[in-house]
Amino acid sequence: MPKASKFKNILKIFYYQLSPLLKKKEFKGIEVYIVSHGGVGTTFLAEYISNYKKTNDPYDRDKIKHLPRPPSFVGKDCVILYIYGNPKTAAKSLYRRGYQNLQKYKNGSISPSSLPSTFRSYFDKQNDSLCLTRHLKKWKNSKKIKNKLIFIHYDKIWDHLEDLLLELSIPTTESLTFPKRKVRKTSIVDEDENLTEMYFEYMQIEELLGGFYVKNATTRP
Repeated sequence: MPKASKFKNILKIFYYQLSPLLKKKEFKGIEVYIVSHGGVGTTFLAEYISNYKKTNDPYDRDKIKHLPRPPSFVGKDCVILYIYGNPKTAAKSLYRRGYQNLQKYKNGSISPSSLPSTFRSYFDKQNDSLCLTRHLKKWKNSKKIKNKLIFIHYDKIWDHLEDLLLELSIPTTESLTFPKRKVRKTSIVDEDENLTEMYFEYMQIEELLGGFYVKNATTRP
């Protein structure tokens, strides 16, 4: 890779990882902080919730939707919603939209090298360079989060919609206005052994979380 390109990528590391951690004011007044590693329908869910609660920007214009680790200045009454999903589908979604190189920096990669140009060649390398597993683990295993932290799997959103609304203090009757489930353009991914092996640890966490999990839950009035 040319030195100029590597330098630009190093600047991206600062811009997408370090500078957002200085944006304390971006969190002011946020009631529901929505975060993910990308490729799991975060935007559409954030758009919906923002109709009822103040959220971070659904389109990531504030650069905090994909922070690779929990920030230290989330308001004490803020609920954190972490969206995860099938990692193979997520990776393919990022590649389909051409977001892969941008997303790897948002997710915590410090490598200045670009990712393989195609989805197939990415998986052939058997390296989670998109940092999907690391991103999920950083949020799941963080001990400094005292806020209510909700984990929801993209494919289980419709099954647990009323549970989610209840945890966010949104009337469950609003579930009637929620978008209907659609078949994702990237929902069909080759189930070969290499893909499963590459994201084995992620899939173990998927199973552990069970589709919908609330950490640091408090008793509602």
